[in-house]
Amino acid sequence: MQTDNTRDKLLGINTNGNPTQSNQLTAVMTMKGDELAIFRKMLTVTDGRDKTLKCIQYFCKLLVWAFLNRPGNKTSNRLLLRDSLKPLITQLSTTRKVIRLGHVLEPISELSDILRAFKSYQLNEKDAGSKRNPLLTLAFVHTLLSISNDVLDDIYCLGRVGVFRKEVRDWADIWANRAWFTGTLFDLRLNFHSQAKLAAKVEAKRQILMEQKVSDEEYSKQMGALQNELFWVRMSGYKLLCDCGFSAYDVFHWKFTEGYQHSLGFMSGVLSFSKIFAKTTKAVRAQ
Repeated sequence: MQTDNTRDKLLGINTNGNPTQSNQLTAVMTMKGDELAIFRKMLTVTDGRDKTLKCIQYFCKLLVWAFLNRPGNKTSNRLLLRDSLKPLITQLSTTRKVIRLGHVLEPISELSDILRAFKSYQLNEKDAGSKRNPLLTLAFVHTLLSISNDVLDDIYCLGRVGVFRKEVRDWADIWANRAWFTGTLFDLRLNFHSQAKLAAKVEAKRQILMEQKVSDEEYSKQMGALQNELFWVRMSGYKLLCDCGFSAYDVFHWKFTEGYQHSLGFMSGVLSFSKIFAKTTKAVRAQ
C-alpha cells in the first residue's frame, strides 16, 4: 500500500519537502538542463527507485499484452522480444518488493504521531477550544491497515525468494491485496476531504484578491502556491483511483482482461513518478 501525505496534512503532521507545499509544477516546467541531476537524486531514495521500476514494469506489460501477444504479430522477432520481456517483468516485480522490505517503519512512525495527537486531545479535552479532528480516528485505522499491508507484503516478498513456503506466500498475497484495497478507500476519503478544503481555500483567496484589485503579477504570485498545492492533491487522488481499481481486480477476482490492470498500474506509476520528480526538483534547486 502506498501511503499519501494527505493524511499527514489533515492531522497537522510535519511533511517537510512535500511537493504540494511550493510551486513545484512551475519548477518542473522551467527546468534548464538539470534533469539528469534531479533523476540521479531521485534514484537515491526508495520511493524514487520503486516508481521508476514500476513505470518500466507496467510499460513492458502493456507492450506484451497490446502488441506482442496479438495473433497476427507472432513473427520470430516479436516472439523473441516477448520471451525476453517476460522474465524482465518478473524480476522487476521481485526487485520492487525487495527494495521496499522494511517499509513498515514508515506507517509505524505515522502511528506514533497519531497516538501523540490522541494524547494531546485527551490532555486538553476540558478546554473550551479543544476539538478532535473528525478524521483522526479514520487516519488511525488507515495506518493500522498500512502496517498490516507492509508486513504481509514483506512475507510475500520473502516467499517469492524462497524463504517461506508457497502456501504462506499465497496467503500473504491475498490478505495484502485486501488490506491495500481497504486502505486505498480510506486514502480516497481523506484525499476528497483535502481537495474540498483546498478548493474552498483557493476560492476564498481568489475573492479576497479580486476585491483588493491587485495587479496580475501579485495575483499570480499569491494564488500560485495554493493552486499548485491543489493540483498535486488532485494528482494524488487520480493515483489512488488507479490503485483502487487495480487492487479491486485481484480482491474480487475479476477476469475480463489483463490490460485493465496493466493500464492502471502504468498510470499509477507515472503519477507517482511525477510527484516524486517534482519533490526532488525542489530539493535539487534548493541546494
